[in-house]
Amino acid sequence: MVEGNMLSALFKMLMKILTAPLWFFDAVDKEKMVLAIPFDIRRRVLKLMFLPTLWWTMLLHRTMPDQRRWYDRVDSRVIIGALPLKSHLETLSRIERVSGVINFCDEFAGHAEYGKVGMRQLRLPTLDYCSPTVQQLEKGLDFIRNQPPGCSTYVHCKAGRGRAGTMLMAYLISERGMSPDMAQRELLRVRPHVSPRLWKRQSVRELYRRKKIQMQEEERERAILEAQERAKLEAAPSLVDGSARVSENPFESEVETTGPTDQPASTSEGAPPIS
Repeated sequence: MVEGNMLSALFKMLMKILTAPLWFFDAVDKEKMVLAIPFDIRRRVLKLMFLPTLWWTMLLHRTMPDQRRWYDRVDSRVIIGALPLKSHLETLSRIERVSGVINFCDEFAGHAEYGKVGMRQLRLPTLDYCSPTVQQLEKGLDFIRNQPPGCSTYVHCKAGRGRAGTMLMAYLISERGMSPDMAQRELLRVRPHVSPRLWKRQSVRELYRRKKIQMQEEERERAILEAQERAKLEAAPSLVDGSARVSENPFESEVETTGPTDQPASTSEGAPPIS
């Protein structure tokens, strides 16, 4: 038992030393570098890199399962994770109650088996190390909102760090009213290895700007409705008092409004004696 623990510790130390250069590359902001490459060349290169970098993600998960979890639940409606393997589908469907999958991989079309386990996929292809557009994020939000009650959406890219993280930033901003920096902190709390620079992405900032405008309009409408309700309540007592004064003398209005008639009114004073 002791020997097994020692071997395991030695293996982890050796892996840490051997993968140090890769860890450095993992921490570098690669978005600007990738965007500088012409689109067609960039797309071909990223497709060639897909399997090696997916294997790297799997290696990290196997050697450090606590630090590099395959997926993490953000709340009762949404899960963020790496590309789901076929071996994950049954667990995601039966235990995590996933009914929808949002796939941001340009390099992976998705599994044909989704339908067999009761899942629907929304594919929003985005190149690796690039940000989804605002339109893609809005489509993703609509897809999340339209899931059956009690079910979850699994949001993924290849490693569940950048493209999927951007979608979760949009979700936290739109559905939970967070600012970009608050959403970034919450996402890092849930999944510490997401990109720490998601809050700077233009699509995230634009979505937040639109959300602020929407919230301001909703606040303005609420203020108008509240003012109208207050005006009704303030007017109500005067209407009640007016009704009470009228009801104290129910004949007053009749006396005031009754005009001449064809028949003279009969009175006892001055009436001739009956013979």
